[in-house]
Amino acid sequence: MSAPDPSASAPVVLVVEDDAMARDLVEQILDEAGYRVLAAESGARAIEIVRNGPPDLVVLDIMMPGMEGREVCRWLRANPTTEAVPVIFLSAIDSLAEKLKAFEAGGNDFVSKPFDDRVFLKKVKDLLRLSGARTSMERIRRR
Repeated sequence: MSAPDPSASAPVVLVVEDDAMARDLVEQILDEAGYRVLAAESGARAIEIVRNGPPDLVVLDIMMPGMEGREVCRWLRANPTTEAVPVIFLSAIDSLAEKLKAFEAGGNDFVSKPFDDRVFLKKVKDLLRLSGARTSMERIRRR
Protein backbone atom coordinates (compact mmCIF):
# COMPACT_ATOMS: atom_id res chain seq x y z
CA MET A 1 0.00 0.00 0.00
CA SER A 2 1.50 3.32 -0.99
CA ALA A 3 1.54 6.11 1.57
CA PRO A 4 -0.02 9.49 0.86
CA ASP A 5 2.21 11.94 -1.02
CA PRO A 6 4.62 13.35 1.60
CA SER A 7 4.93 16.64 -0.30
CA ALA A 8 1.23 17.27 0.25
CA SER A 9 -0.25 17.82 3.66
CA ALA A 10 -1.12 14.35 4.92
CA PRO A 11 -4.83 13.78 5.53
CA VAL A 12 -6.00 13.79 9.12
CA VAL A 13 -7.83 10.67 10.28
CA LEU A 14 -9.73 10.63 13.58
CA VAL A 15 -9.88 7.18 15.18
CA VAL A 16 -12.71 6.76 17.71
CA GLU A 17 -12.36 3.50 19.63
CA ASP A 18 -12.93 2.78 23.32
CA ASP A 19 -10.65 -0.29 23.38
CA ALA A 20 -7.10 1.01 23.88
CA MET A 21 -5.39 -1.93 22.15
CA ALA A 22 -7.63 -1.71 19.09
CA ARG A 23 -7.23 2.08 18.98
CA ASP A 24 -3.43 1.80 19.20
CA LEU A 25 -3.39 -0.79 16.40
CA VAL A 26 -5.48 1.34 14.04
CA GLU A 27 -3.41 4.42 14.90
CA GLN A 28 -0.19 2.52 14.14
CA ILE A 29 -1.50 1.22 10.79
CA LEU A 30 -2.59 4.70 9.71
CA ASP A 31 0.56 6.39 11.01
CA GLU A 32 2.82 3.94 9.17
CA ALA A 33 0.82 4.63 6.00
CA GLY A 34 1.62 8.34 6.33
CA TYR A 35 -1.62 9.73 7.72
CA ARG A 36 -1.82 12.21 10.56
CA VAL A 37 -3.84 10.50 13.29
CA LEU A 38 -5.99 11.90 16.06
CA ALA A 39 -7.53 9.53 18.59
CA ALA A 40 -10.53 9.57 20.89
CA GLU A 41 -11.58 6.97 23.42
CA SER A 42 -15.25 8.00 23.38
CA GLY A 43 -17.91 9.61 21.24
CA ALA A 44 -17.99 12.68 23.46
CA ARG A 45 -14.21 13.13 23.15
CA ALA A 46 -14.47 12.71 19.37
CA ILE A 47 -16.97 15.57 19.18
CA GLU A 48 -14.64 17.77 21.26
CA ILE A 49 -11.80 17.07 18.83
CA VAL A 50 -13.99 17.68 15.76
CA ARG A 51 -15.17 21.02 17.13
CA ASN A 52 -11.53 22.18 17.00
CA GLY A 53 -11.46 21.42 13.27
CA PRO A 54 -12.89 18.63 11.16
CA PRO A 55 -10.67 15.71 10.20
CA ASP A 56 -10.49 14.45 6.63
CA LEU A 57 -11.92 11.05 7.63
CA VAL A 58 -13.30 9.34 10.74
CA VAL A 59 -12.79 5.69 11.70
CA LEU A 60 -15.57 4.98 14.17
CA ASP A 61 -16.31 2.05 16.46
CA ILE A 62 -20.00 1.30 16.95
CA MET A 63 -20.24 -0.08 20.48
CA MET A 64 -18.84 2.39 22.99
CA PRO A 65 -20.03 3.37 26.44
CA GLY A 66 -21.98 6.60 26.58
CA MET A 67 -22.34 7.96 23.07
CA GLU A 68 -22.11 5.05 20.62
CA GLY A 69 -20.71 5.32 17.11
CA ARG A 70 -23.95 5.67 15.17
CA GLU A 71 -24.93 8.58 17.40
CA VAL A 72 -21.57 10.25 16.69
CA CYS A 73 -22.08 9.70 12.97
CA ARG A 74 -25.55 11.27 13.06
CA TRP A 75 -24.03 14.26 14.90
CA LEU A 76 -21.35 14.59 12.19
CA ARG A 77 -23.96 14.45 9.43
CA ALA A 78 -26.15 17.07 11.14
CA ASN A 79 -23.36 19.69 11.21
CA PRO A 80 -22.48 21.70 8.08
CA THR A 81 -18.72 21.59 8.75
CA THR A 82 -18.65 17.79 9.08
CA GLU A 83 -21.61 16.58 7.02
CA ALA A 84 -19.36 15.45 4.14
CA VAL A 85 -16.51 13.96 6.21
CA PRO A 86 -16.24 10.28 5.26
CA VAL A 87 -16.93 7.78 8.04
CA ILE A 88 -15.71 4.19 8.15
CA PHE A 89 -17.34 2.10 10.84
CA LEU A 90 -14.95 -0.43 12.35
CA SER A 91 -16.68 -2.97 14.53
CA ALA A 92 -16.66 -6.54 15.81
CA ILE A 93 -20.42 -6.53 15.20
CA ASP A 94 -20.79 -8.25 11.86
CA SER A 95 -24.52 -8.74 11.39
CA LEU A 96 -26.25 -7.41 8.29
CA ALA A 97 -28.80 -5.58 10.45
CA GLU A 98 -26.05 -3.72 12.33
CA LYS A 99 -24.23 -2.85 9.10
CA LEU A 100 -27.45 -1.44 7.67
CA LYS A 101 -27.99 0.64 10.81
CA ALA A 102 -24.45 2.00 10.43
CA PHE A 103 -25.13 3.02 6.82
CA GLU A 104 -28.51 4.52 7.79
CA ALA A 105 -26.71 6.63 10.42
CA GLY A 106 -24.58 8.10 7.63
CA GLY A 107 -21.56 5.80 7.43
CA ASN A 108 -19.75 5.50 4.11
CA ASP A 109 -18.17 2.10 4.68
CA PHE A 110 -17.94 -0.72 7.20
CA VAL A 111 -14.96 -2.86 8.18
CA SER A 112 -15.43 -5.89 10.43
CA LYS A 113 -12.90 -6.74 13.14
CA PRO A 114 -10.57 -8.50 12.79
CA PHE A 115 -9.57 -6.89 9.50
CA ASP A 116 -6.82 -7.06 6.91
CA ASP A 117 -4.59 -3.95 7.06
CA ARG A 118 -4.36 -3.71 3.27
CA VAL A 119 -8.11 -3.80 2.74
CA PHE A 120 -8.65 -1.25 5.51
CA LEU A 121 -6.02 1.12 4.08
CA LYS A 122 -7.47 0.77 0.57
CA LYS A 123 -10.87 1.81 1.88
CA VAL A 124 -9.34 4.80 3.71
CA LYS A 125 -7.43 5.87 0.59
CA ASP A 126 -10.46 5.47 -1.70
CA LEU A 127 -12.81 7.43 0.57
CA LEU A 128 -10.28 10.23 0.93
CA ARG A 129 -9.82 10.39 -2.84
CA LEU A 130 -13.58 10.52 -3.42
CA SER A 131 -14.00 13.17 -0.75
CA GLY A 132 -11.23 15.27 -2.34
CA ALA A 133 -12.84 14.97 -5.76
CA ARG A 134 -16.20 16.06 -4.35
CA THR A 135 -14.58 19.06 -2.66
CA SER A 136 -12.86 20.05 -5.92
CA MET A 137 -16.13 19.77 -7.85
CA GLU A 138 -17.90 21.95 -5.28
CA ARG A 139 -15.19 24.64 -5.60
CA ILE A 140 -15.52 24.61 -9.39
CA ARG A 141 -19.30 24.81 -9.17
CA ARG A 142 -19.11 27.84 -6.82
CA ARG A 143 -16.93 29.71 -9.35
